[in-house]
Amino acid sequence: MLVAIVDLKILLMVVDEKQKGDVELRKSTVLFIVLSLVLTNVIPIYAAAADMAYVPPAYELTDIGNHWASESIAALVNLEILSGYPDKTFKTDNQVTRAEYLTSLFKTVCVLDDSIVTEDIPDSMGYFNFYDFRENERREFLQSFSTVEYELPYNDLEGHWSKNYVAWIKNFCDKKVPGLFEKIFPGPSFSPNQPITREEAALVTIAFTAPAVRSRGIKFADIAPDYKLYYEIVSLVDNGIISGFPDGTFRPKDNITRGATAVIMTNVLKEIAYNMDFFANPETYTFTIGSSSDGDYVATFMPEEMYLNPPTELDKIYVAEFKAFELDRQMVQELYSVDIIAELEGFEYGTDEYFKRVAELEEEIMKKYDELKREIPFYEPDRDRFEVLKELEQKDYWNKAGLYFWMFGHDHDKSIEYLEKAEAAYDADKNGRDYLYKIYEEFIYY
Repeated sequence: MLVAIVDLKILLMVVDEKQKGDVELRKSTVLFIVLSLVLTNVIPIYAAAADMAYVPPAYELTDIGNHWASESIAALVNLEILSGYPDKTFKTDNQVTRAEYLTSLFKTVCVLDDSIVTEDIPDSMGYFNFYDFRENERREFLQSFSTVEYELPYNDLEGHWSKNYVAWIKNFCDKKVPGLFEKIFPGPSFSPNQPITREEAALVTIAFTAPAVRSRGIKFADIAPDYKLYYEIVSLVDNGIISGFPDGTFRPKDNITRGATAVIMTNVLKEIAYNMDFFANPETYTFTIGSSSDGDYVATFMPEEMYLNPPTELDKIYVAEFKAFELDRQMVQELYSVDIIAELEGFEYGTDEYFKRVAELEEEIMKKYDELKREIPFYEPDRDRFEVLKELEQKDYWNKAGLYFWMFGHDHDKSIEYLEKAEAAYDADKNGRDYLYKIYEEFIYY
């Protein structure tokens, strides 16, 4: 598109003075062609073309409503990290070039630049909107960024619109993981207009994330442990930044789509915001995890794949208790709503009929969940959970950290002793790295 405009200027300049009478016609004709190209060509995922063509706000985009990445797309378009097309579409399945991906990544992570100093204070009441993280600083930095000139070793980026964005990403990668950028994009040429692959996108993104806190135990049918980029890809998957496909593949050589790019940028933005701000404030952190679904999740102290497919009989007994526990929590949530249901059915609060209906609803709910729990393989509904955990301990079940952590909540006489045992038995390679914070969290509360 930029080339077309430059060509127009050249064309108009070389028109012979003698042909001035035809110039206006030729100007109009060529301008019409150029505008047609502007309106029909692909607008890059970056927002640099905003002054040459209409860039619609998120609420005007007509093709993202039912897309799985719609929330991420809308948020990032509003932040001007991504852009839609003049025809008010986003084209979620279109491929993204190397230049476009690195530009989007730059606009997402530029708050990490050493020149940015923030006085933001995390909200102590626990509200944390990562989309707003350092938003003012990011916009100010982007406004002044165009005045900086960067150098690159590639011979095909001089004069390219993405040069500075690519250079900034490379400079950051070189500081964080020396040699990483050349590993991803080797050779004298960067090929900015070449569609970026999923593995290239994963590798360049990993420099802007913290190490994964746990192994999720996810394996891909098309990536073996001896694959040259296996650990980098799996680390980003473990971090929740990128994911595989429903058929169990990762498809490293496939190209990234605009929709997938939006989700990746959202996850990176969240990662940066939480690591730089949220987790740096213990008051905010403890308040939020204590009042959110994240704080309520069941800490199994085992890889996710093992939890979904327990390999041994003892694993199945252990997992059965957690599945029953999850159903207990769902039951409690439903029990909280019975009074509302009774009133919606027309029973007046406080009357005998009202209380009778509430009791009936409670009995129906408890019966339903009792039947669901009895369907869980290896679950023994008539046994106390603490007894089952103790028996697993006596049978030398491997997951001691999980056993002691949950025994801590059942034996109030020796609670701190069990918590100390859980910490001592914790093995990051076997238990997963992210569960250790649950133990420390309980220490703090204790």
